[in-house]
Amino acid sequence: MSDSHRRPDPDNPIDPTVAGIIRRKAARLVGSAGPYVSDREDVEQELVLHVLERVRRFDPDRGTWPAFVQCLVERFGHNWARARRAAKRAGGPLDLLPRDVPEHRPRAEPGAGLDLAEALARLPEELRDIAELLTTETVAGAARTRGVSRSAMYVWVYELRDRPELQKLVPEP
Repeated sequence: MSDSHRRPDPDNPIDPTVAGIIRRKAARLVGSAGPYVSDREDVEQELVLHVLERVRRFDPDRGTWPAFVQCLVERFGHNWARARRAAKRAGGPLDLLPRDVPEHRPRAEPGAGLDLAEALARLPEELRDIAELLTTETVAGAARTRGVSRSAMYVWVYELRDRPELQKLVPEP
């Protein structure tokens, strides 16, 4: 067994083996737990940070460095998915991470751009009804309320995302 498997390199604990473990876990989280594929790099960075914060907890008498990292990223994934489910149940925002971190996407400051009521008023009636419904319902709940499939509801969701009236609510990063 190589020395890199017995203990982390003090100068670079994220060796190619550990980087592969992190990359695979981030891909699984993005593929199954809800964030967008474009968020994969953010998830990878959070996993790297999570590992780096816990390097001192590694005990070579209890196992190898890659096995320790595997346990860390698996536990992170479970906690992350559980936090997302809890936020969804509570109706709160689905943040990328289970802990308090600055928001990843900037929100409009008060007074900047249009307010929601103005933007909704500028939409065609059918889209306005759907947008208002989506402010209180999930996509699945809105689809049930309207008596349509979720895929039909997503067509409207994508159309709403492309509307210039609503794009003005969130400034460009």
